[in-house]
Amino acid sequence: MLPQLGDFDSLEYAQALVAAWPQLEATGINVLAIGIGDETRLSR
Repeated sequence: MLPQLGDFDSLEYAQALVAAWPQLEATGINVLAIGIGDETRLSR
């Protein structure tokens, strides 16, 4: 669970997940990220 989308903390968490993605995939871990917000606020 992520805090509000577009929030700086959410960006940092997502960057950490992207960096670890190959290791997560290699171990069979599936990632589902859920946050509060909407698509229009992310595109600003």
